[in-house]
Amino acid sequence: IGVITQHPVNPDLAESITNAAKIAYAKREDEASLHKARNLFANKDEFLEFLEDHGFENQTVIFLASVEEYERAGDIRMEAEDYVSAIRLFRRARTVSSHHKASACLWAGLRANISFAIGYGKKPKQLSQLFRLSRDAGLSESEEEEVYLLEAVSSNDSARLKEYGIRYLSSGNNFRALLALDAWASADTIQGLPSASGVEAAEMLNMCLKLCAVTNNTTRMPNILDSQDARNLFCISSAGTAGRWRSESVAVKRHSFVHRSRTQTAGGRKRVSKAAAEIYSKDAVKSEIHKGLWTRLNKFINHVESLAQNSRAYELCIPFVTSGRCGDEAPDLCWREHAADTELTVPQFNSRFRLHILTIALLNQPRHQQSDGERADQAEKQRAWLDRLFKLCYPSTNTSGNLSDVVPSLIPEYKQAMQVVNSCLSRVFRGLHPATRPEDFISATLRTLLLRMTFDYASIISDLGRGQWLPSTGTAAERRRSSNPTEHRNLVSAALAWFAKDNSFRTKLGVYFLE
Repeated sequence: IGVITQHPVNPDLAESITNAAKIAYAKREDEASLHKARNLFANKDEFLEFLEDHGFENQTVIFLASVEEYERAGDIRMEAEDYVSAIRLFRRARTVSSHHKASACLWAGLRANISFAIGYGKKPKQLSQLFRLSRDAGLSESEEEEVYLLEAVSSNDSARLKEYGIRYLSSGNNFRALLALDAWASADTIQGLPSASGVEAAEMLNMCLKLCAVTNNTTRMPNILDSQDARNLFCISSAGTAGRWRSESVAVKRHSFVHRSRTQTAGGRKRVSKAAAEIYSKDAVKSEIHKGLWTRLNKFINHVESLAQNSRAYELCIPFVTSGRCGDEAPDLCWREHAADTELTVPQFNSRFRLHILTIALLNQPRHQQSDGERADQAEKQRAWLDRLFKLCYPSTNTSGNLSDVVPSLIPEYKQAMQVVNSCLSRVFRGLHPATRPEDFISATLRTLLLRMTFDYASIISDLGRGQWLPSTGTAAERRRSSNPTEHRNLVSAALAWFAKDNSFRTKLGVYFLE
């Protein structure tokens, strides 16, 4: 370069040497070399265009910072999703616009690492640096609380997630509550249910019910995508220019759980997408959000139910209670509670009763687009837990407590949970039919009837007249008369009327039951 500037040289050769020098200097990531390269161009903008054309992103940032164009350098880092470097550059610019960009970059970085169903229990180096940068970002009180929530999510701090979930649900901050409770459900806390005490197990089930409540609230919002909090949580932005949010399309960012679900291929593999965001219709995104929320919740409920089946706090080991010896060949492997005589108290019985009705309430949550098989599976699980509730209330030994020991004042959730239990009992009771399950029709009828008469006597009268096992032939008036409680028609006479029909199967079944 020195030679061709001081001596006459063939123009083509001089241009070739200059171009080689431009590349050689620009490749070096130091200020001195970059300024040498800059001097080979007519102006700064031409040099910056050269760097961009050759993909020299780092060199562009270094050069801009060297000439104190920090905001412009920060824009490049932010576009490359290098949020930490971008924030530091924006802060060095010390302008009003750069201050706003630093704040926006901080939130973009945090939400790129943590959003609904994404980033739970993970704390990469960039995220740790972002949390440190947030300490002196001049955040509002509400923004600081959100940062603390994201920290709890990233570290799987179940105690803090539980606290945040309860607080935000109580204050009506639905989306923060959803994030906190969903992250709590994804932590390992619920794995302790089989060995938890009665109080601990009840707290876990109550947290599960809170997750159900916040999921229900979220999926019932008619215009969920109009909420900025929802867009932040699910990483969704406008597909058009500023001020055109109400268009029919939205941009779903690459790190959103909606994007991951939408890019699922038919074979179960992920369709690779390098775009920062993809455009979908609002209706498609809302449908995907609802589907994703219900899928995660239903999977979690099924997991909790499977853990509850063999949880110590739910059930006593009756052989141990009656004889002092476990009936299992390996007592150490017996999952049931081996309670001493001093532990066979009314409060302890109510603790087990509480867990049963909370579990039934949990299983009664609505499901998203259930198949017939899934509905049947849900109904079967409810029937199984109603049977367990009956065995708890009518045990083989009264030493362990029975139905007469139920004290509603000892069960904080009694009123709400029992409404669900009674609804399930009513549904099961009205659905009983000898032709469907003749082998356990009478036992199921008696179990359900005994529980219903105890918990909801007023409603059992109408249910007796609505069961499918009442006379199904004759005129409408005759059917109404046969099921009218004022006719003093009891269960036995109703059953006899059903068995008396001219049908050999019914007759044989009736004789079998009578014998």
